[in-house]
Amino acid sequence: MRGKNPIIGLVMTWLVPGAGHFYIGRKAKAAYFFFLITAAYCLGLILADFCCVNIDRFPWHYAGEIFYGGATFLTQNLTRDLLVGDFNRFLEHGTLITTVAGLLNVVVMVDFYETWAQRK
Repeated sequence: MRGKNPIIGLVMTWLVPGAGHFYIGRKAKAAYFFFLITAAYCLGLILADFCCVNIDRFPWHYAGEIFYGGATFLTQNLTRDLLVGDFNRFLEHGTLITTVAGLLNVVVMVDFYETWAQRK
């Protein structure tokens, strides 16, 4: 753990779930967190027709989605001009799932810090 800065690991985890664990050598745990949270995030995007990550339409949900920093910034920029369809019965579900995925990344950040603190 020499030379491993926890702040760098936390920022890495915020941008990409599991990246901080990869940084400290916990590659299996990193892959698990990455695939789990990214799958949930992508499922939410698909259910909501990619219209759920928008600070103007869903500010309270965006506050949770922001914790999956990298994907949220990318999705926000790529989908900002999409219009919500007349009837998408899964929009609320997709929005909730992407929000939960962002909040789960907070749990991963805490786990990274706990793992780092135990191994230093």
